[in-house]
Amino acid sequence: MSSVFLGSDCVGRIIDGRFTLLRWLGGTEQSSVFFTELDADPAKQAAIKLTPANAVDAETRIAQWTAATTLFHPHLIRLSHAGRCNVDGVDLLYVVTEYAEEVLSEILRERPLTPAKPGICSARLWTRFPGSTPATSCMVISSPPTLWLPMGN
Repeated sequence: MSSVFLGSDCVGRIIDGRFTLLRWLGGTEQSSVFFTELDADPAKQAAIKLTPANAVDAETRIAQWTAATTLFHPHLIRLSHAGRCNVDGVDLLYVVTEYAEEVLSEILRERPLTPAKPGICSARLWTRFPGSTPATSCMVISSPPTLWLPMGN
C-alpha cells in the first residue's frame, strides 16, 4: 500500500509564517509538493516542496538550495526560498520554486525527445554556467519537478 508523506489534508496550513499551502500537487513517501503564492503585487504562483529534515545532509541541502536562489537561467525554474519549518511537531525542510505550468514528465508522454535533444539542452546549460563543462558538471532529474545542479567544484 502506498502512502503519501503529506497530503491534501495539509491544504490551508502556513509554512514558515509566509507560504500558505493552497493546493496539493502530488507527493511520495519522502516528499510532497503544494501550490502556494509569493508575496508580490500581483502575487506570483509558486510551488513548495516539503521533505523530512531527519536526513544526515539536511543542512547541506538547505545551503545548496539557498545558494541556488542566486542562479538564473531562462530555461530553469528559479528557486526563491529554502529553509526549515515544523508541521505538527515534525521537522521539515522546504524549497520554494516558480510554479511550472507544464511538467516535463507530461510533455514527454505527448512528445518524446529525439536522441540528440538531451545533449543539446545540456550543452546550453553548460555554456550558461561559467566554469562548467560536460566533464565537470552533471544534472540529475529525479522525480519531477526537481532539477538538481551540482554546487562547488
